[in-house]
Amino acid sequence: MGTNTRKRIFIHKVTFRRTACRDAFEFRLEQEVLQQFKKSMNIEQQKRILRNAPIAKYDLQQRKVYMEYPDGRKVYSEA
Repeated sequence: MGTNTRKRIFIHKVTFRRTACRDAFEFRLEQEVLQQFKKSMNIEQQKRILRNAPIAKYDLQQRKVYMEYPDGRKVYSEA
């Protein structure tokens, strides 16, 4: 093997490792952001419940957005 081939193999290995580490870091960062978002949404939902305010939700079966009121009734949107 010539020195040029060795250099190319080494550069490829280093580049691959850096890319793999960066991808793993970005994935971990994305997961942390997603967890923080879910936590903040749960906190906001609890605040709305305490204030007796309606909560916007999505019905997967009917594929419609609805407002759920503290008394349990649901009002679907007309969009």
